[in-house]
Amino acid sequence: MGVTMKNVARRAKAYKDLSSIASPSASEGLKNPRSILLLWFLRHVMGIDDLEAYDYICDGNEDEGVDGLIVEPPAEPDEKATLVLLQSKYPQSPSAVGVNALKHFVGTASSFQTVSGIQSLYVGSLEPELRVLIDRYDLKQRVDRNELAQRLIFVTAGYLNPRAKRYVSEVNAKEGTGYLRVYDLDDLAPIAAAFRKPSMVRATESLACAKTERFTSTTSTGKVVIAAIKAARYQRRPESMTAHSSISTFGGNFGATVFDGLWKAPFVAQPITAISSHFTTDLQ
Repeated sequence: MGVTMKNVARRAKAYKDLSSIASPSASEGLKNPRSILLLWFLRHVMGIDDLEAYDYICDGNEDEGVDGLIVEPPAEPDEKATLVLLQSKYPQSPSAVGVNALKHFVGTASSFQTVSGIQSLYVGSLEPELRVLIDRYDLKQRVDRNELAQRLIFVTAGYLNPRAKRYVSEVNAKEGTGYLRVYDLDDLAPIAAAFRKPSMVRATESLACAKTERFTSTTSTGKVVIAAIKAARYQRRPESMTAHSSISTFGGNFGATVFDGLWKAPFVAQPITAISSHFTTDLQ
């Protein structure tokens, strides 16, 4: 009982932290709570530009359960681009999320695996924003040419119950590791806490850059390095993202780390004590 009550208190605090930053005041123009949560996730977990993140969100009620859609370019020349479908659930309290919500999402995603499935989405009142994204990425033609892999991201301010967790493992065993990735309250809690109250992080980060392609200057507090690095090595970005800097620093503070192709930490100042660096990214 003590462990259960401790989890309840921990999740209540995590939900409060998350709701204070994934809020309407930081999401101008969005009306649905799930869209507000997804916007925060795109910005601070996937690392997408604040304004550009709006472009990948479906903020209506006729979106077939797809609240966001992104196509990531291939990491290597011989790989396929990846269609990333996102669904968001923002309950009014830190409640449990059951298996049915995940099953519905996986079922909806199957429509994006065939041309006929995509065409079936157009029957009825398809959300205009989802229609725009399907057309923008030319999904019907690219699926027909077998050019796209697929993965799913489920974001929620609730927490998965044990059966839902087992279902995620079952889906990934069938479809491949990482096909269905869930970010529930337990995953988002440390990110939200770090976002609200940035703290000192001691870490060593290795960046590939030849000596001939970097400038190093020694100061009274350490070294300053100006270097061009390929951001694709550290972050996968949507095809349509403009070539803005994807790896940022804040007065010599590195802003994020990478996890499963996504940002694990939010874009907040996290000092690197060993070296103060400024990175100029090369996205071309």
